[in-house]
Amino acid sequence: MLRKFQLLSQLSENQLQEISKICELKTYKQGETLFNEGETDRDIYFLKSGRVGLYKTEPNAQQEICFKKMDAGESFGEMSFLDGSPRSCTIKAEVDSETYILSKQKLIDKVVGSDEIVSLLRATIEYQISSYLRYLSDRHIATLQARINELEERNRFGAFVLILLAGLFLGTFLTAFLNEFWPTNFATSLFFNWFYLLVPVFAPILLAAYNMKLSVIKIGIRKKKLKQSILDGILFTGIGLLSIYGACVTLDPILPDIDLVQRFLNIPWHFSIIFYGLHSYIQEFARALIQISVKKFLKDRRGLYSVGITAVTFATTHAHFSSIVMAIAFFSSLIFSWIYMRTYNLAGVTIVHTILGYVILSMFAVL
Repeated sequence: MLRKFQLLSQLSENQLQEISKICELKTYKQGETLFNEGETDRDIYFLKSGRVGLYKTEPNAQQEICFKKMDAGESFGEMSFLDGSPRSCTIKAEVDSETYILSKQKLIDKVVGSDEIVSLLRATIEYQISSYLRYLSDRHIATLQARINELEERNRFGAFVLILLAGLFLGTFLTAFLNEFWPTNFATSLFFNWFYLLVPVFAPILLAAYNMKLSVIKIGIRKKKLKQSILDGILFTGIGLLSIYGACVTLDPILPDIDLVQRFLNIPWHFSIIFYGLHSYIQEFARALIQISVKKFLKDRRGLYSVGITAVTFATTHAHFSSIVMAIAFFSSLIFSWIYMRTYNLAGVTIVHTILGYVILSMFAVL
């Protein structure tokens, strides 16, 4: 039975038989303590059956914390057996367990050739300790590297936030300045909106993405899941158009002077949709950069937080229009971010944004 324990693997059959004669087989009930941290006995425990937990007392709270569990076939207490040092932890039975207990003093007093057995055990224990220290060293280095990587990522994200805030401040300042000193509503003109999109919004986000080492190619339109993304674009565009038409039919009796159905049916489709499509792609690219950056930093597996934060950010960039436009930007951003998250390909969401945005803006003569 003792042959299965790795610590005894170097002993001969005769030596194992001698050890089995002096080993005490003891049963422990669940929750019972085998020995306490700080005790000074020199016994080795060989777990025959069951499971035990290794506990250390946390110095500040004086609370026991289980840091490891051991199953049948494992041994413990080797260091105290080797050099007489106090027990480094408390061990308790997690379930009903049986252990063989080998006393060093009994081994010396009752077994002929005990010096050779102790020497073999010492060599095996030292090898196990050396291997474990090497494992701990590798693990410590890996932990340090992971921590360094995490700190670097946090620093990059901090820079991303600062750059994004600087862009939003610049855009807000420009619109406030123009609204105050330029009485011709230049802040809502097509020219200014292109400038606003490219300079205070897109340029800082692109710079921040570069600082975070995000692959611009992987964020945009790419081959991966392109077909699914385009199908999503067609599907959700169709749903959107039907929803807009249904809203027009519903609102026409309430707002007869606007004649929404007629406006919807008489939308002028011409080359301006190409420019609006480019505008939509740039917006969706910027949205995706923010969404991916936040998702990566927060380790947001489901993507819900990143979608919400991105929607708030984009609603803020539309503050120079009106509160209604901000609300529309917020809810549409939630939808667009969700569509993008389905494939992480900008093709589909750009189609949806372009068609639906063009329809709504044309209906109200914005384009």
